[in-house]
Amino acid sequence: MILPTWRKVVQFLVTPMDERIKHALSAWRELIGEKSVITEAIDLVPYTSNTLRSDPTHVVAVLRPASRDAVQKIVRIARQYGVGLYPISRGNNWGYGSASPIRDSCVVVDLSGMNAVRSFDPELGLITVEPGTTTGDIQTYLTEHNASFIAPTIAIGRDCSVIGNLLERGHSVGPYVDRSASLMGIEVVLGDGSMYRSAIQTEAMQASRSFFKWGVGPYIDGLFSQSNFGIVTSATVALAPKPVYAEVFIARIKNISTLVPAIDRVRQALQTLGSTLPTLRILNSRHMLARTMFYPGDSRTTLHCDHVAALLEKHGHTSWTILGSLQGEYGVVRAAKDSLRILLRPVTTELLFFDEHRLLGANRIFLRPFFPLKKIQIMLPMLRSFYASSTGITLRSRRHIPLWRVETPQNIVPGEMDYDLDTRCGLLFLSIVFPFRGPEVVAFVATAEARCIEYGVEPLISFFNFSDRCLGLNMPLLFDRQNEHATKNARDCRTALFALAERYGAFIQRRAIDTMDKHSADEFENVARTIKRTLDPDGIISPGRYI
Repeated sequence: MILPTWRKVVQFLVTPMDERIKHALSAWRELIGEKSVITEAIDLVPYTSNTLRSDPTHVVAVLRPASRDAVQKIVRIARQYGVGLYPISRGNNWGYGSASPIRDSCVVVDLSGMNAVRSFDPELGLITVEPGTTTGDIQTYLTEHNASFIAPTIAIGRDCSVIGNLLERGHSVGPYVDRSASLMGIEVVLGDGSMYRSAIQTEAMQASRSFFKWGVGPYIDGLFSQSNFGIVTSATVALAPKPVYAEVFIARIKNISTLVPAIDRVRQALQTLGSTLPTLRILNSRHMLARTMFYPGDSRTTLHCDHVAALLEKHGHTSWTILGSLQGEYGVVRAAKDSLRILLRPVTTELLFFDEHRLLGANRIFLRPFFPLKKIQIMLPMLRSFYASSTGITLRSRRHIPLWRVETPQNIVPGEMDYDLDTRCGLLFLSIVFPFRGPEVVAFVATAEARCIEYGVEPLISFFNFSDRCLGLNMPLLFDRQNEHATKNARDCRTALFALAERYGAFIQRRAIDTMDKHSADEFENVARTIKRTLDPDGIISPGRYI
């Protein structure tokens, strides 16, 4: 018998939450099977532990659906019993909260089992994937199909979800630096169990239909990034073509006084060279040390500036370094190199270029006695990793920056890692964006480095080009997760740096689960909440996330 709406509401209100959860779990077990409904405390640990070392969130259960239809039915059951759902792609959102829900008593919907490549257009370079599909999965798929396109790469590793990173508006080391720009179509289960698909899509979502992302009418797809409006079950992503020829370059900025004009000249290079210069980094000395050597000091304290200066001298570093990639026809790259030399010569001490063959043969060259650039040998693994990432390959063996202050040659663990379960790893990310102008950026840097040292945090500063107008900062704040004082210092440092960034015209670009209570302008919030009430009328999808 179907109850009238008012009777449903009364029944819902008088039923205790524990009873409702019990009924919901029973319905979900019947739907997706006993093994796909996780409730044992030991099995819930990966969903409550994270590198933030925030107080563990109480997770009721974890659901592991295998299809879009199952997700729809899960949402309808959750709505019936008023149980909050927290969807994750793979949960590897390290430094922002990983798989942990923002609020207690949520049920995590783990979509990692939905990892199929649904379709691929080998001519247009469009690929439709599910939320559990990783960068490594796409890399393998493209290799097996001898495709002429490259996989999107994420700096943190091969096991991260492509859709998860895209929806968080993450960044890449390849041609699509702004990952959200590659979104061409999307499929979403809304809070009432109904479906949303892009204007161009049908029920059988296909990559070949996604050649024009806008469709006709208002553009809605973007609503589902950094929001809690629905559960994304697939997306079509544009891939960059394999470069005909590629080189990486490294340039050392003369000194801190030339950092302002160096940033402005880098912006000019991006504006002039366009897609020939797809990706670029500007790193401070400590970030370079983290990329090239194990922690050269006592992990309980930050490196003294004199020690840093001595290491820079020994290894031929300067206080700031530019790292970038050039891609295109050989002649185009050659011309771009000439332009770069002209632009960067006044602000750099040297500018070195390496293609794949020079990187492979570099060790033999650097071993020659009295070779003038022998000091750059320590940078070769970093250069090889950057070259690989910029051409669509994520290497498995690399320096794990989140563990820089605790990892030694004796206890290094090769391959992929789960930083949440490694009790040595405390990691917060500071993600902000600046206008691409030297004075504002350097004014922030001058104070930020000192502020980090004050809180006992190594200032590992690395900027990247979100565009030729926007400079991004994705800064890892490393701390001892088992030390309460160090944990508090890292959080206080992040708060101080957020405030400092706003003072110099920067904006927060991503939030962690413990900072979701920071609000935007009233006008924005009012519209966002109206959309939330429309698409998820009972507020069951990711309560507290962004909206």
